[in-house]
Amino acid sequence: MDNLKLSRIKLLGAAATLLLVLVVVFAGTPNTSMAKLTPETPGKLRLDGASDYAAQCARCHGGDGRGQTAKGRKTNAGDLTKSTVSDTKGIRMITNGSGQMPAFKDSMNADQIRGVMSYVHGFRR
Repeated sequence: MDNLKLSRIKLLGAAATLLLVLVVVFAGTPNTSMAKLTPETPGKLRLDGASDYAAQCARCHGGDGRGQTAKGRKTNAGDLTKSTVSDTKGIRMITNGSGQMPAFKDSMNADQIRGVMSYVHGFRR
């Protein structure tokens, strides 16, 4: 398979993942506006960092945060629904990488990393 076809397949996969995340986000919300959900909204996924999570994290951690994708199982990606990592440690892990998880300091800025960490809180039970 040539590189162009492989790139297209990867792009389609990322777009499908983003669509899945958006469906999950909006499926349980009575108001389908783009208003941000607050941390006090129990059981809701927050919109902060959703697109960055879909682009950078969902391949391993999955659209539901459980880490049960093929790549997630192969790399032992953590189950974000059970995470008790503090914001400080989580931001450090996203920034610098952890175990087989790569560092994202070169592909996301500090605001994006904080947004992903904020978004991940929505997975916690």
